[in-house]
Amino acid sequence: MTYAWCLFDADGTLFDFESTSARALARAFTDFEAAYDPSFLDLYRSIDERLWQALERGELSRENLHVKRFAKLLAAVGVKRDAKAFADRYLGHVGQGTYLIEGAERLVSSLAGRAR
Repeated sequence: MTYAWCLFDADGTLFDFESTSARALARAFTDFEAAYDPSFLDLYRSIDERLWQALERGELSRENLHVKRFAKLLAAVGVKRDAKAFADRYLGHVGQGTYLIEGAERLVSSLAGRAR
């Protein structure tokens, strides 16, 4: 059987979002001249997961989630910075991240010319 199209969910399939997110978080703290500790990543992920669950239950909007997760994180680690500005900076760094899952480039190259 042949297929005309191959569709991928990029995060966790082609791109290593976990590595990208970790680096983006550390860079955002650096950009705001705030001390960063690697333990902040686990705290951020815990906050983020709870808020995504609240989003799925309809308890908050996506826009609120994007800012609220950083408001909670910054408060928890004692950093007084604007959560919206921090969220924007983090998302900017995520957009610049290019960590590929091992084998992703080889897979896409092998499909080139055989499918769209």
